[in-house]
Amino acid sequence: GFKELTNKNHFYETDLWSASCEEYFKGKLNKGECIYGELVGLTYEGKEIQKNYSYGFTKPTPFIYRITNVNEDGVEIDLTFSQLTARANELGIQTVPFIFSGSIKDYAKKYQLNDCLNNIEFGEDLVERFLEKKSIFDKKIIEEGIVLSLQKYPRPKNYKLKSPSFIIHESGMKDKEVEDIEEIS
Repeated sequence: GFKELTNKNHFYETDLWSASCEEYFKGKLNKGECIYGELVGLTYEGKEIQKNYSYGFTKPTPFIYRITNVNEDGVEIDLTFSQLTARANELGIQTVPFIFSGSIKDYAKKYQLNDCLNNIEFGEDLVERFLEKKSIFDKKIIEEGIVLSLQKYPRPKNYKLKSPSFIIHESGMKDKEVEDIEEIS
């Protein structure tokens, strides 16, 4: 019903998640369907959801990274990324940007990063190089990070990797005692 839970603490003046989910998903979800995503941009009151990382979006904007269906026995089944993309299109919601499918070694070969292949820790070096690029949404900031998704049955394993520059940004916000909504919730 997209109703606010009682006794729920909010970082903002309103329940940003219930309000945005109602806006984007009311009347559109299938029975047992669960949507997982990130909200970026500004709150409905015009505040940044994440300090210095509005990505140019002027209201709460969802990006889906996972969709599951839960049956009557409570068994949760994940959609593959291609199924997730098709369902997100039906819902009119963007998925997190898709970058590449394959191994890290294949990625290095495709983008001609051969020097990484000769390094014993090439995966770490390659990921760090990728993460230190400008955001695909806002060229004024460094990419926040990426998610590596291992498509396995019965559930994909997802690993969020933050860029070193973003980690420094987050640390700076903590030093200034700016609260991080992701950590609070």
